[in-house]
Amino acid sequence: MASLVSQRRYAIIYRDTDTEWWSLHAAILRQERSDLLLHGFDGAGRFESRVRRYPIAQINCIRLGSRYLREYQSAVPYDYDMQSPVPVA
Repeated sequence: MASLVSQRRYAIIYRDTDTEWWSLHAAILRQERSDLLLHGFDGAGRFESRVRRYPIAQINCIRLGSRYLREYQSAVPYDYDMQSPVPVA
């Protein structure tokens, strides 16, 4: 998990259970014990107002490197040290 966090890339996080399914597009900030801190965003370029904590045990798959994620990361960069999107000038 540490190498995934160190890449500072956007990812799609998947969770699939018997009762629900969801995915989250997010910047992966860091791992804290058994959780990942993620800052999710929508397709319109808006990040959620706050960073969220998700249990690693509930994550089924993490996808990196899709064309969508690469284009989005270059269009809407993220400051991982400040844990916020880079302000647009």
